[in-house]
Amino acid sequence: ERYEEKRQRQQHTTMATQKSKNKKTSNTSTTTKNGSSSSSSSSSSRGDNNEKQTGTTKTRNNPLAIITASLALVVSIGIGILLQTKEISTTTTNTNTPKKKRTTVLPILDEFFPSHSLDNAWESYPLLSTVHSSPLFNAASSPTDPTTIIPTVHVTSQPNITQTSINRRINTFQRIFSLSNINEIFSNPNLVHLEDYKVAKKIYRNNEEFVGMVPEKYISPEDVTQLFNMGGFSLIVNAMQQRWKTVGQVARTLQLETGAAYVSANMYITPGTYDARKADSSFVSSRSAFEAHWDWMDVIVLQISGRKLWSVAQLPIVEYLSTRDVKRKPTLHEMDVYMQKEHRYREFLLQEGDALYIPRGWIHNASTVGPDLVLTSLKEEEEQQQEKEESIEYWSEPSLHITFGIEHMCFTTYEGLILYAVRLFHAQKYGRTGGVAISKQACPGAALDISWQMILQFAISDAVRRGCTVTEEEEEKETSTTLVYNRHDIGCQLRKSVPHGDAWNEIYSIIQNQQPQPNSMYDTYVNILDNLNPTLEHAAQFVHRVQTLGNEGNLETFCIPGETTFDILYCPAQHVVSTLSHVKFMQELQEFKIFAKDNFDVVVKEWEKYLVGYRRQGWQRDDAHLRGVHHEPPTLLNEFYDLS
Repeated sequence: ERYEEKRQRQQHTTMATQKSKNKKTSNTSTTTKNGSSSSSSSSSSRGDNNEKQTGTTKTRNNPLAIITASLALVVSIGIGILLQTKEISTTTTNTNTPKKKRTTVLPILDEFFPSHSLDNAWESYPLLSTVHSSPLFNAASSPTDPTTIIPTVHVTSQPNITQTSINRRINTFQRIFSLSNINEIFSNPNLVHLEDYKVAKKIYRNNEEFVGMVPEKYISPEDVTQLFNMGGFSLIVNAMQQRWKTVGQVARTLQLETGAAYVSANMYITPGTYDARKADSSFVSSRSAFEAHWDWMDVIVLQISGRKLWSVAQLPIVEYLSTRDVKRKPTLHEMDVYMQKEHRYREFLLQEGDALYIPRGWIHNASTVGPDLVLTSLKEEEEQQQEKEESIEYWSEPSLHITFGIEHMCFTTYEGLILYAVRLFHAQKYGRTGGVAISKQACPGAALDISWQMILQFAISDAVRRGCTVTEEEEEKETSTTLVYNRHDIGCQLRKSVPHGDAWNEIYSIIQNQQPQPNSMYDTYVNILDNLNPTLEHAAQFVHRVQTLGNEGNLETFCIPGETTFDILYCPAQHVVSTLSHVKFMQELQEFKIFAKDNFDVVVKEWEKYLVGYRRQGWQRDDAHLRGVHHEPPTLLNEFYDLS
C-alpha cells in the first residue's frame, strides 16, 4: 500500500510538472497528453509484471522474492523521471552514418540501433542507442566537447516516432527478462556458484581494482539476499540463453544476423546506491560488480530497468578486436592511459530501453550511481534536495541489464576462414594424414604424427596475435600519450569477422565505395594471402604460446576449426625449427596460397557447411538445457516484437 501510494503521488507530481513546463514552451496541449499516456502506459506495463507475484505470504517465505516483490514495484515509481515527454532530438551524434543505405533488413539489430547506425560502427567504434533526451553524465555542470561524446543514435531519429513507440520498445525489453523472473531462475537447486552464477563486487587494493567474490560453491537464497541488500554485491547469472526462452530467442536471432559462431547472454543485477544499513537515509556514491576491463567478444547491452553509469574507451587501448586467448587484466599503466580524458568518452547513463554496442578489445566500466551524482546532471539545483528526500525507493532500484556476447572465436573471422582453407588444402594434397612434418616418436606422449597442416596453421595464428598491436607514442612536452595501431595490417585483418549473408555483404560493399579499401570478402581474403608471410620461427613461437596456455589450464581459449587435439604440444618448440626444413615450409606456404585463391568459392562453401553443423550442435545443447528448466526451445524472430 505504501509503494502504491508513493507511485500515485509520483505520477501526479510528474504530470503537474510536465504541464507546467509545457505551458512555458507551447500553446498546445499535445505534449501534456503524451506525457499522461507515457506515465499511465509505463505504469501499466510495470503493473503487469507485478501481477506475476504470488502474494505476500509466499514472498515472506522466500528471501530472494523480497528483492523481486519490492523492487519490481519500485521500478514504476521513477518512470515519470526517466520518460520525459518532451520531443527527443532526431539527429544522430558522431556515428558516421553511411550516405547509402542497405536494403536488406536485420530486424533485431535495426530495432536496437535504428537508421542502420550499427553498419559503420561494427568492429570500429562503440555506439549508444537511447530513448532518453540527455544520456550524458553531469552534462549540465560542464562544457561538452562533441568529440568526447560517445557516438549516439536516438530512437526518435526514425520517421514518425511517437512516445507510444518508445514505450513499446521499453516494454519489449522487459519481456526478454525482468526482476519478477529471478525467483524462477533460482528455483533450480543445481545452480553452482562461480560456474552458473556469481555474487561479486568491485574492491580496491593498493589503488588497483579487483573483483571480490564469495568463494563458496553454494550460497543459500537467504545469503544471496543479504549480500545483495546489505553488502552491495551484484548478482551475475551466466548462460541465460540456456535458462530463459525469450533470452534464447534474442541470442539465437542475433547469432544469425551477425554471422557469429555463437551468441551467449549474461544477466547483471547491481543494487541501487541507497545504503539500508545506515539510519540517516544516506547513499553510497556508486556500486559495481567488475573492474574496468575489455571483452574478447563484441557485446550488445540491453538496459532492462534501472540505470547505470558507463565509461567506454575511444580506442582499443591494449588489443584491437581481441582474441579470447590474449584476454587479460589491464595493467596499471594501461589503466592510467584509459583514464586520460582524450582516450575515453564522456561518462553516460544507460537507462531502461537503451542499447549499447562495444567492440571486442575496448575497455569499459559500469556502476550504479546515487542522487548526489545523477541529480547534478539531470536536475536544477533547487530541485535536488527534495528529489533526494522523496525518492529513496527510486534510488534503491537495482540496475538490470543483459549482455549478449557476439562470439567469433576461431570460426567466423578471416583467421578461421583461412585456417579452414589450410585444412582443405592438406586434405586434398595428403589425404587424412595431412602430410607428416614431425614423427610422433620425436614427441614423447604424442598419439599422432605432427602434420604440415598444424605447423602452417600455428604460423598463421601467430601472425594474428603479433601483427595487430596497439603501441604508444609519447607526445613532446605533454604528459599524455598517443595510441597507434593500423587496423589494415594483416594481423588486424585476420581478426575481423567475415561478412556473412546478404546484409553484411551489402554493408561492406557500401563501405568499400565510400572508403576505398579491400573490404569485400574476396578482396580482403586475397589481400591477406598476398601479404601473409609467416616463418617456421613464428610457428615455433606459437607452439610455445599454446603450451603455456595448456600449462595454465587455459587451452580451451584457443581453437582451430575442425581440430580437437593438439599433439604438437608434446613437442619441444625448438623441434619445429631444428627438425623441419625452411625450404619445405615455404613450399607448403606458396602451394597453399595458390590453392586458396584458385578455390575461393569451394573454401567458402565448405566453411559455411561446417558453420551450419557447428551452430546446430550449439543450439541442440542449448535446447537440452532449456528443456531441463521447463522451457520450450526458442524460435527465431522475424521481428523484435514477435518475442514470446
